[in-house]
Parts: sequence; C-alpha cells; structure tokens
Amino acid sequence: MSFATSEAVTPTPSATLRLCPDDAPAHHSRGNVLLALGWPAQALESFDRVIAVRPDSAAAFNNRSNALLALGRPEQALASCDRAIELRSVYAAAFNNRGNALLALRRPEQALASCDRAIALQPGYAAAFNNHGNALLALGQPGAALASYDDAIALDPANAQSARNRSNAFLALERYEEALVSCDQAIALKPDYEKAWFNCGVALQALGHHEQAFACYDRTVALAPDHAQAHNRCGNALALLGRLDEAVVSLGRAIALQPDLADAFFDRGTALLELKRLDDAVADFDRAIALRPDHAPARCNRGNALLALGRLEQALASFDRALALRPDHAFTQNNRGNVLKELGRLDEALASFDRVLAADRDQPEIHYNRANTLHARRQAKLVGQAGVGRYRDILDCLSRGALSSPLCRCAECFSRQ
Repeated sequence: MSFATSEAVTPTPSATLRLCPDDAPAHHSRGNVLLALGWPAQALESFDRVIAVRPDSAAAFNNRSNALLALGRPEQALASCDRAIELRSVYAAAFNNRGNALLALRRPEQALASCDRAIALQPGYAAAFNNHGNALLALGQPGAALASYDDAIALDPANAQSARNRSNAFLALERYEEALVSCDQAIALKPDYEKAWFNCGVALQALGHHEQAFACYDRTVALAPDHAQAHNRCGNALALLGRLDEAVVSLGRAIALQPDLADAFFDRGTALLELKRLDDAVADFDRAIALRPDHAPARCNRGNALLALGRLEQALASFDRALALRPDHAFTQNNRGNVLKELGRLDEALASFDRVLAADRDQPEIHYNRANTLHARRQAKLVGQAGVGRYRDILDCLSRGALSSPLCRCAECFSRQ
C-alpha cells in the first residue's frame, strides 16, 4: 500500500505550536511528522486540529485518511478521501489514497478505478501505479499487476515497496526465481523490510530450499515478532526439515497470535501426526476444519490420524468428505482404499485404487496396495473360479509397486502455501 501525502507544508518548530495553538500549518506539519514516525493516533489528532481551524483544507482531509488507514479504520479513511475530493476534484493524491481505502475494504474494482483517476490526473505518479498493481493483483490479474509495478519502479527506482509488491505478482505467477530477484532489490533498498524477507522465504520454499527459507522467515520474525504468518511459515520449514518438535512450538506461536489461522492448526496437526501424537493431531485438524470447513487437506490428514488410532469408520467419513471437496486427490483416494480394506470392504477398496490408476498408472504405492487387497480377496476365497486370473493380476500389481508403507504422508502432497 502506498500512501500519498499532500503538497509540502512549511515545517514549523514545536515552539511555534506552543505560541500559536491554532496555527493550522504548524499542526499539519506536526501530523505529517508523527505519521512518518509511525504514530498515526497522534497524527490524527493533529489533522483533526487543522480541520477544526480550516474545514476547507483538502490536504488535511487527505492526510487524515493516511492516519485512519494506518489505524485500521478504512471506512472513515474513505470518507475523509471523499471529502478531500469534494474540496478539490482534481486531487490525484486523494484519489490514490481512496484506492488504498477501497482495497482495505476489499472493493478492488472501485480501487482500480480510483487509481486510474489518480494516474490520469498525474501520469508520473509512481505511488498510484503501485496501488494500481495492488488492485489488479486483488482482482486475480498478476500479469497486468506486474506491468503496473514495473511502471512504478521505472518512475521511482528507490521505492522498496514497489519492488516487494512486484515479488507478490511473480509469486502469484509461480515465477519464483524472479520473485527472489525482486525481494533482493527490496531488501537492498530497505534491509529491515520484513515483508520482503517473508516473500523471499515463500519463494525459496517453493523452490525447495527449506534451510534458506527458514532463515528468511526467522529474519522476518526477528523484525516483526507479531507476524503470525511468519511464525506459521517457520513451522512449515522446520517440519519439512524434519525438526518436528521445533515446528510444533513455532506453529503454536502462530496460533497464539492469530487464533483463527486455519492453516496453522493444519500444519501443527500434520507435525503432531508425524510425531505420533495422534489425539492432539485430531484436535488440531478438527479446529482447522471448524475454521475452514472446505479445508480438504485437514480432512485428509484427520482421516490419516483416525486410521492410525484404529477409528476406521470415522477415518472413512473424513476421507469421503475430503474427496467431496477435492475428488481428484490421489492420496486421499488411496488412503480411503486402505480403510475400506481394513474394514473388509474389499470390492470398494479395489474401486478406490482403480479410480486413481485410471487417471495415472504410474502410482507404485497404489499398485502395491491394490495387490495386497487382491491377495486378501484370494485368501478370503472371494475370487471364486476366477482365482488364477486374479492371482496373475496380483503379480502384475506387485511388479508395478514398491514394497513400501501403503500409507502416504499426505502433508507432503499438499502445497504449504
């Protein structure tokens, strides 16, 4: 998000404020300084004081919107921008800030129109191009967003925010190496930019560089200790590195900071599952599902934990619900087949394995599980007169499959993003 301030106001020392408490330019300057220092509540007081003295100050209403946005009050920020535009209809900075407020309110189409208006009024306005890119990204158009970020960087090469936002577009396009380059540019411009460090970790993790990704997330947490997503990602990276106990601790921090973060419950549940803390894992998957009922991975891994606990009917119901959400997920279908086999429902188990193999024959684990099920049928004398043919089918499946555990580690087949 790029804020736009008003035109320069003559700086006024604090002594002037003591002597002239109703000096609007002095309060305006004070508000701008406070906002730059990261004190938006105090800045808001200063801008309100300006407006009390000069209710026709478009600049004060515009800068007031910056303070309100920083305080997480986008509705009021939007009203302040609208008032600034009423007072000055060709105010590019107010249209840009209006776009920020609309983005915060999840109204990206209107935000895009506001940024377009800012650019039309001021074609060299780098911040407006940056926010234009943000609106396009929110609308699911990362390619178009990338072009806007490129324009913003061309106009203002020293702006770390535009470089970082450009990395967002590259991440959305799955162009991870280019995302890393943009992150490096942002960090070179602003070494303590926690959002750039975070994106660097996301790109590295997508490329399979988990040690380096963890280092980036760890740096993010050092810069922003309350960054719940960074703690969550730290946990992801630690789990992928096999450091499961540390992962559980990191994911617990993420949950403490953001108790409604479904992915953190899912990831911690997956780590607990791998640690064989099965009841705790089920509890975390239940919480993830309560927060996000359409969380197919949580339902799949919940089924895995229930299967390991021997609660077969519940495991089957969990796999069925996961498949209703994501019918093409091979490992869920495979694990469903395993449960059905354990329940003695061998024909249904074979049907589950066959559904996967119909889409992709190159599934050694599923060939192995199918062979075991065919063997169970033969042992139970359910094959009847077709015994010889089915025995050959068993041998064919065993030749295709590896003699390994029939259960998948479902956490690895879902993207940790």
